[in-house]
Amino acid sequence: MRSIRQRGTILLMVLAGTIALFVIGMSFVWYSSQVRYQTSMTSEDILAFYLAEAGIEKAIWTFKNDLARPLVVDGETNQEKLQLLDFDMASNYNKVIEEELIPKKGSFKVGLEIINIKGTAFNCFIGKKEKAPSRLNIYRQTSWDMLENKPLGGWEANLRIRSTGKVGKTTKTIEIIQDVRLTDLTPPASEYTLFISEKKHDEIKEGEFILNNWDFDETVGKVLEPLIKNWAEWKTIRFNPDEMEPKEMLDKVKEFVLSTDSFALQTEINKIIMTLNPWGKVRTNGRLDVYLPFFEVDDIIHYFVDASIGELPEIGYMLCNNRLHDRFMGKYTRYEGNIRKYYFELPPFAIESKRRQPVSKTYTLFSTDPRYPTLHPQEFNPPGLERLLRNARSYAHFIFPDGHHKLMGLLSKPLEIEGVTYIPGNLTLGGPISGRGILYVPNGSVRILDSLKADDKQTLIAIVVPNGKIIMPPNARFKIDAALSARDSIIGGEAVEINGNLLVRNLNRHTQDRASSMPKTVHINYDSRIRNRIANKVYGSIGKQLVLWREL
Repeated sequence: MRSIRQRGTILLMVLAGTIALFVIGMSFVWYSSQVRYQTSMTSEDILAFYLAEAGIEKAIWTFKNDLARPLVVDGETNQEKLQLLDFDMASNYNKVIEEELIPKKGSFKVGLEIINIKGTAFNCFIGKKEKAPSRLNIYRQTSWDMLENKPLGGWEANLRIRSTGKVGKTTKTIEIIQDVRLTDLTPPASEYTLFISEKKHDEIKEGEFILNNWDFDETVGKVLEPLIKNWAEWKTIRFNPDEMEPKEMLDKVKEFVLSTDSFALQTEINKIIMTLNPWGKVRTNGRLDVYLPFFEVDDIIHYFVDASIGELPEIGYMLCNNRLHDRFMGKYTRYEGNIRKYYFELPPFAIESKRRQPVSKTYTLFSTDPRYPTLHPQEFNPPGLERLLRNARSYAHFIFPDGHHKLMGLLSKPLEIEGVTYIPGNLTLGGPISGRGILYVPNGSVRILDSLKADDKQTLIAIVVPNGKIIMPPNARFKIDAALSARDSIIGGEAVEINGNLLVRNLNRHTQDRASSMPKTVHINYDSRIRNRIANKVYGSIGKQLVLWREL
């Protein structure tokens, strides 16, 4: 009996142990499944959150990309950009982006919305002569006061982005708000190579002062190549214009001009060139006297019109190497104001008393309009300068504190300029530069210590000094890749090459104090990229600081 009882007790103990182990095992299985489920849920939460952040980044990239593209592509209006440039369209801007990143499991959906929009003074219009689809005529500049049609750009607002990431049944939503601005960065007097706004008498005499108003490949080359091909056929001469250097082509043009008597061909050439309008104008509100070079023909291309040598000077002045246009292209440069050329006229017979007769004539016979400033008083002030004078501080992207500042670029790290930078004091500047922007120095001057060379072809910089001057060290020979605007001009140094344009109130070409005069050698190469074509100078900026970040 005792043995049976012992065996029964043992059996009960085994059963109890088995039950206990079963309960413990089931508890462990349940716990493990719960942990696995919780881990799975946390992983999905994390993935959904990251997908929501990816949606934010995609939205910002899309917004910037829409702004960066041209308004007109292959003759068609880019509706995506127009929705941002037009104030009314931007007020109702709402865009949704959806994308699947993890096949069949993960995706995001993001919405962009512009809120709290306000207009600014930095808007623009499409130029009167710019080619654009007819539907954009409502944005075209039709009068000088620019009040008739709708402007483009010129607003500031908040950009709200709400992004939802989804993995399985799990979703995460993030919302951010950032500042955004659309600012026209067209430099003052952007259609002019040289603009002298003061109503006074200036002279360009000793030294070298040369304006170059065109880019060969994009402008004159388009005229010269077909011209030379026609000329080659006419002369039965074989050569390939594509393999010729610009100087060779110009020499061929000169040879053709001096030899042809085909009036029909001359007329056709004139029409072709007049359809191009890429070069900068020259303007003075006062009087500008230009002393021509010694023994240099001023403008060969007059032959394209009337084959007359009556307008060609025979002899200029010693030590005066001055020219306000590209050689052969003076007729097609527009001159506004009383601009006159000085040279000597040689009689066809040698009489001592009449050996050299000083001559003063309008700078070009066909394209100089001495009365233009008087007849158009509303255009007296340089276009775009007043806007900066009144509004630069209020709408600047960066505002420096009072005092003197020094900004120097390096080859390894060019000075980056973006948007409107307001610098209330004096500024020292130099080195490689990059970006798109305006350096505005309202109360001081700018001292340049080294050449300002653009880091790439996209760089477009303007330096505006409305109450000061741009100063170069003695003996300096600098290259400045920027549009320049300075009340008292650029002074000091030996030579300067400006790739942009120059706007001054006082030219200061020749003063009694050499240190207060322009460099002896001045070359201004007009960069047609500074012009506002079809709202291509509107700069879109998104603030780096978040106005709001929250998880919904």
